[in-house]
Amino acid sequence: MQNRQLKTTMPQVFFVIGPAGSGKSSVSKLLAEHHGAAYIDKDTATKRFTELLLTLDGSDPNERDNNEFYQRAILPLEYASILDLTRDNLSVGRSVVLDAPLASSSPIRTTSSTPGGSIIGPRPN
Repeated sequence: MQNRQLKTTMPQVFFVIGPAGSGKSSVSKLLAEHHGAAYIDKDTATKRFTELLLTLDGSDPNERDNNEFYQRAILPLEYASILDLTRDNLSVGRSVVLDAPLASSSPIRTTSSTPGGSIIGPRPN
């Protein structure tokens, strides 16, 4: 077995936020590449199950802004899913770049501060 140097830096989470078309994905990918971080895009990670759930509900799979079912039931599930992926990466020492519209209305909040960052979790209802 090769002698490997232990990584001593704490993994980080980078949030890249902004409106659609603002360059979030481009910046996020560059940031992930520069830091050797995992890149998690909310839309890519959740698109398939979101469209399926909206279709099963009889809703337009592309309409989210004015869809109460999406806002109430699916959006929190999307954020919970990307947080699970983030935690999995952090647990193996991998930094993460999250590409998601984490606005004040998003169901994510900071739950506590830690040296080097914050622990994030779902926003309580």
